[in-house]
Amino acid sequence: MSNIAPTKAKRVTYGFPLVFPETFTMRELRKVKSHKVKYITLYMRVKAALKAGQLTVSGSKTPDHVRRGRKELVFRRADAKVVTLSAAAV
Repeated sequence: MSNIAPTKAKRVTYGFPLVFPETFTMRELRKVKSHKVKYITLYMRVKAALKAGQLTVSGSKTPDHVRRGRKELVFRRADAKVVTLSAAAV
């Protein structure tokens, strides 16, 4: 009988905790996770967080470099500090 040491899996474990950045796009979120998490997993987590009210869609942006495809949605955590500009009345 040979003792074979288990190898470290490249994928993240099932049910891993996911902490969302203050603002992000799906592409940026996947880069943060070093592409070890499948897109559909992140998409479903974001979709559930939107439904629960933890995230909001704050707008859309065009990609930084030219590529095919649509504009990317920008997500913001609901508890993130929002910078508001106020005009001082003189």
